[in-house]
Amino acid sequence: LIALGILIPTHMKRAWTAKRNRANGAFFLTVVLVLVITGYGLYYFGSERWRSITSWIHLTLGFVAPVLLALHIWLGRQATRQ
Repeated sequence: LIALGILIPTHMKRAWTAKRNRANGAFFLTVVLVLVITGYGLYYFGSERWRSITSWIHLTLGFVAPVLLALHIWLGRQATRQ
């Protein structure tokens, strides 16, 4: 959450204004927001059924997020070269 708070006024605002890598950035931000919501859900959901569902979503996205970050960085660098 701290890294996200740092990135919003700096990296994200600048890239959004420059109209670069928007679709990939929006998708990656959505993944991060789902991770934040499911992280809170793991703590606050009382039902064991919802906790299990939330746990699987959070675990899956947690393992996929580094790959998506690498893809986001690679696509961003490709966009700046063109």
